[in-house]
Amino acid sequence: MPASDALKLLCALAESLERDGDLPTALATIVKEVCRSCGWVGGESWTPAGDRLRPGPSWFRPGFSEFARRSRDYRFRRGEGLPGRVWASRKPAWVRDVRDDLNFPRRGLARVVGLRAGLAVPVLARGRVVAVLGFFSRRRQDEDRGRLRVVAAVAAQLGSLLRRRNAEASLRTSRLALAAREAERQRLARELHDGVGQLLSSAAFRLQREDAAELRPVRRLVESAVSEVRRLARNLGPAALRDLGFLPAVRMLGRELAARSGARVDVLEDAFPAKLPAGLSLELYRILQESLSNVERHAGATRVSVRLRGGRRRLRVVVRDDGRGFDLARPGRAGLGLGHVRERASLLGGELRLRSSRGAGTEIGVSVPWAP
Repeated sequence: MPASDALKLLCALAESLERDGDLPTALATIVKEVCRSCGWVGGESWTPAGDRLRPGPSWFRPGFSEFARRSRDYRFRRGEGLPGRVWASRKPAWVRDVRDDLNFPRRGLARVVGLRAGLAVPVLARGRVVAVLGFFSRRRQDEDRGRLRVVAAVAAQLGSLLRRRNAEASLRTSRLALAAREAERQRLARELHDGVGQLLSSAAFRLQREDAAELRPVRRLVESAVSEVRRLARNLGPAALRDLGFLPAVRMLGRELAARSGARVDVLEDAFPAKLPAGLSLELYRILQESLSNVERHAGATRVSVRLRGGRRRLRVVVRDDGRGFDLARPGRAGLGLGHVRERASLLGGELRLRSSRGAGTEIGVSVPWAP
């Protein structure tokens, strides 16, 4: 097949694959179009199911339908038959005449219908075989590198599409999970503010009207509880972010951490935009909130800095503390909180950079793409 025709085939398949929504439909399209374009009399697909390959969509010219029908009764283990061989090796395989191949269980059937040369190629997604494509000719034939290149390119195109779709599906799942978590935070914030908070405020007001000395400690405890509930409600549903904007809300986070921990907290801004889209500002706020919460819980720091840096293409937020630090090489030391930071950074198309060592503090840096 000329290179120009191969390129046209790949472009047509790419458009078809973008349109088709699932793997079986994509496999059916590929098998049929490759057979028509490259002159194969038939093609088939196989997909892993546990420890065996099961038959997927196939296409054969008139006169070879019996081979296709009876092939649907086969299941191949790794290394078994032409599909199983490719599954095990993850490399294409060409057979000059399948009727002479002792590792081709269907050779008797191929002899009956008149199939000879066979080619199989793997479809790889993240290094894993997600399908095997097989094609047949009625002529005995040595390896045709041109045909092999075209079929391998089609398989690679399909693998690339599947990788992208899997990544998009994972991203959608993560976004839905974060959205659900955010909705739950907002619900809890409302319940704390409107329910528990109001009850405690009412109790505190009633206690203020009593002058008995024995009630004063109780009154102080209730007032403290009111303050704590209000703080929790603000953190769960960041009203400051909505009412004041991103930068003032971050400064408030710093002031609250300093008041609770006694550490010196500096919020430094370097060309950081005053306004951000609502979704981006919320995710960056949560990243900083989680990072500062980690500092408060684990660092034992006396100084903390929050740096906000803007740029033409990226925004960067960095939280640095002089606390006890930890050993990055030890599994699990980053903890769940930093896992949430990493997840949010990934959803923004950014990356997390973590630096820490025992006795030398910790730096949490997140960089995300930005288009003003």
